[in-house]
Amino acid sequence: MDVNAWEKSDVTFKTSWGACDEDLFNKTIAEADKAFEKGQPFHYFCMTTSNHRPYDFPSKPGLKPHSGPKAEVKYADWAVGDLIRNAKNRPWFKDTIFIFCADHCASSAGKAELNVTKFHIPAMIYNPQLVPAKKITALCSQIDVMPTVFGLMNWSDDTLSFGYDRLAPNADSLPNRAFISNYQKVAMLTKDSLVILKPKSPSSFYDCDLETGALTPAKRENKASLLHDTIVSYQSASWLFKAGKLKDPNKKVSQQL
Repeated sequence: MDVNAWEKSDVTFKTSWGACDEDLFNKTIAEADKAFEKGQPFHYFCMTTSNHRPYDFPSKPGLKPHSGPKAEVKYADWAVGDLIRNAKNRPWFKDTIFIFCADHCASSAGKAELNVTKFHIPAMIYNPQLVPAKKITALCSQIDVMPTVFGLMNWSDDTLSFGYDRLAPNADSLPNRAFISNYQKVAMLTKDSLVILKPKSPSSFYDCDLETGALTPAKRENKASLLHDTIVSYQSASWLFKAGKLKDPNKKVSQQL
């Protein structure tokens, strides 16, 4: 959803980042209504921007703009609730899956090479009529969202996805890992280890405590298999992208809203 393509009347509050969260969600519902009336399936990707400095948002009871990140988190939470309350009144709601996922925590740079606690983000797949309540405790990441949603919709996932369906019957046997990065460092995180790849210096190896984020230097020979898996994962993704192997020849570019 690109605010630059909207009508001025669609924006009631805007910062340098873009329209406020509630404007974005109201616009999304309006577009979904149009698609439903035409009998068209729809998919909307919405990146909210209110939860960024200078933490400015429309005034709400009990919420004061420019009062810091905690107030902004409360506004973001209110906006999500408002989206669901409005969507519940639509005829398309019962057949629509909502996915809420963060990109990173605040101050994600941290003081460690890679502060693993700063990548512990919330994610939620929501529709009470379609998605049974369940908490996924496996170590996973954003790349697992799409395969999991495909599984919920009983769609065949024939794409070159690097993620896993975390609700599949074999979910308990799937690898517990997450890919994280910061600037030029990329890494693979497991339940007890972290391997970091860097462009001009040796790789780093750590034993990791996910609860505290504590990293203890480990010997390379103890992480050899994980180093191999980390390199293979990133290099495979890079090669597939550069070689154009991720392109779908039948894909049509959708009009940007």
